[in-house]
Amino acid sequence: MQALDIGKIEILNLFRKLGLLRFTSLLCLFCLNVTYVSDMNIMALRPVCSFILLAIIPGALLLQILDEDFFTDLRDIVPFCIGLSIVLVSILGFVLSLFWQVVSDTPPLSSIGVVIGVNILIGGLVIASYVSGKSSRYGKDPLALVRNYPRITLSVILLPVFSLIGSYYINTLRIDIITSFVFVAIIFLIWAVVAGDLDERIYPLTLWAIAFSIFFLVSFRSQYVTNWDTAFVYSSIENVITTGLWEPDQTAFAKNSIIPVIVAAPIFVQVSELSLTTVMKILYPTIYSFLPVTLYQMVKGQGFNKKESFLAAGLFLSFDATILGIPRLYRQALSMFFITLFLYILLEYTVSRSRSILLALVGYGIVISHYATSYLFMLSFVPLIGIVVLTHFNPKIKNRLNLDFRKRIIPAFSIILIGNVVWQMYTSNFFNGFVRLGVYLMNSISEASSSSQTAREVGDVPTQVFPLLTRILMYALIGLIGLGIAVVVFSHFFGFLDKWSREIDDELLIIAGSGFTILVSTLALPYPYFTTTRLYAIVSILVVPFFVIGVQSSSSLARRAVSRTPATTTLVMVFVIVFFSLNAGIPQEAAGDDHNNFVIETPDESDSLAEVADILDSSSRTTEADIRAITWIQSHGEIERVYTDSLLDTPFTAYGGLDRATRDREIHDVIRYPGKRSISPTGYTYSGDNVSVETDQNICMYLGSANLNDGVVKYREDWVTHANASYLRTGPVKGSFDRSLNRIYSGGETGYWCN
Repeated sequence: MQALDIGKIEILNLFRKLGLLRFTSLLCLFCLNVTYVSDMNIMALRPVCSFILLAIIPGALLLQILDEDFFTDLRDIVPFCIGLSIVLVSILGFVLSLFWQVVSDTPPLSSIGVVIGVNILIGGLVIASYVSGKSSRYGKDPLALVRNYPRITLSVILLPVFSLIGSYYINTLRIDIITSFVFVAIIFLIWAVVAGDLDERIYPLTLWAIAFSIFFLVSFRSQYVTNWDTAFVYSSIENVITTGLWEPDQTAFAKNSIIPVIVAAPIFVQVSELSLTTVMKILYPTIYSFLPVTLYQMVKGQGFNKKESFLAAGLFLSFDATILGIPRLYRQALSMFFITLFLYILLEYTVSRSRSILLALVGYGIVISHYATSYLFMLSFVPLIGIVVLTHFNPKIKNRLNLDFRKRIIPAFSIILIGNVVWQMYTSNFFNGFVRLGVYLMNSISEASSSSQTAREVGDVPTQVFPLLTRILMYALIGLIGLGIAVVVFSHFFGFLDKWSREIDDELLIIAGSGFTILVSTLALPYPYFTTTRLYAIVSILVVPFFVIGVQSSSSLARRAVSRTPATTTLVMVFVIVFFSLNAGIPQEAAGDDHNNFVIETPDESDSLAEVADILDSSSRTTEADIRAITWIQSHGEIERVYTDSLLDTPFTAYGGLDRATRDREIHDVIRYPGKRSISPTGYTYSGDNVSVETDQNICMYLGSANLNDGVVKYREDWVTHANASYLRTGPVKGSFDRSLNRIYSGGETGYWCN
């Protein structure tokens, strides 16, 4: 007993000496090593310790070493801890890939290499923190961060709890009643928070709860990683996990350059022993859920009150691309998260070594997260650099700018510019990769601006109530944002409208104004949301505070004609709630309208695969049915070759691990068309009862769920074929298949044929 008491005293002394953060770091590291060596995972101890060690502790230790007094609250500390941790883990994977094989014959990103690397990273940060003599200001009283939160905090926290329960039910049992409840609860929560005068800490907490709930429900809506664009990333990650190597490839340098996903995800998988699908569905939506919190802090720093800042960040969450699209585009979500952190530091920046280090690390996070977004973000600084140059020739402009303007903007631009050039040169092995990426982005924006589809979207006014209302709100949103930017410009630079002057930084105004102008001029106000996704990702973060100013300005003008008008906060709240409801599909679902929202509606076994595809992901090329079929094909090793179309060759490689997935001309060589050929607006249509397939080899032809058009199975853009009814069977794809049938097996219009 005396020995036990002595042990307790020694542990307490060690805790006091190390501090809470360093003690927790070493404790989690100890648990990880014990579970790794013993190969025992008691009560999910290893995954929990792994996520704490990799997603929180590295960034927290770095902030402690830097002793940055800029972060004084959870809403600042947690997002930066997570962001810096992801950057440090990515750097760890990069360093292991470069140097591990010098000291060991094992692959650098194998489990042993990763665990040793994590020990070195955490151990080094703990030692550096201890040697620096700096400790957390909350070390003696760790509960100071959460003490005295109001009672409504419990109600707010219940929302993500219900979303986790709803995620389980919708992922495993396909029951969506809790999901529907969560989305309706979000609307009432927004109203309750804005209507009351609550503690200022409640507003960012509510934003996180809403974002977390939405993103988890979207993420776990499917049992697979189903987004088509993400299939490229999934394939690359699987390759890294299988081989234990990350090697940039000239032919796919852009995809391989996104190491916070391509390299960090394998590290999480190796350390936690969770599946890649689970890691991707938990880790990245959790990271992304803190973006609105930092956005709230950034907007509040521009002179907005707590309710206006809350609604501005809430507007960002109301975009349908934010709700339905971005949470599953993991690289896009990461880049947007790092851009928000970067802007927050930049706009609150005072010259110091620690903040320069933070700015550089977060800027590096942007560069390595997504090539296109980081490139466009770099270009958004060009107007700022031009204004810096003009200050040398025009004293009036210089006098209207902040004194630290040049000191802040030049280092920030240099970080992004040098980072983009160096990283693209490294991952592509030549400078042309950097130039080629810029040409590609400019061409894509140019094509969007001249797209006949965009013109049709603008000109084609829907007659249904809900689509028409959504479009009207989108046009109103764009107009109010433009009005808000114009009002601030006239206040800042021309001395007019002084009563609208706010504490908005010149950097934010110029970047937002230039990005918004490019977006509107090139895309001609497309619907339903900004269709150039990468540019939208940047602008949607920048413009939300100007929407509040636009509403306030228009409301003030309306008061001249109408004596009594609602308060600005009320108007913004109503707009955000209605806009969010329409984009989430809540009124459409209540009215029984046909819509493409898949968050609320759940497909069942009676749905055709065509309906399932629309519900699961209206913009995706891969559905669960495709993955089940691919898995079945993979289990039959006698199949020598798979023929598929351009939309599914990558998912075949990613999920099936098949050596070859061919398309185009080779499909023509296999399929014979003795029947009649006719030319249609969509290409060549072949019809007839004697469509045949070569049978002299063990092949499999897969017709994906994305390729359907009124019963026509379509390949690419140049040719289609009618599959004869004798080759089709109705009903959803099951786990087994009678190979002796020698026919295309289909659920709806989806199917595969195996010889």
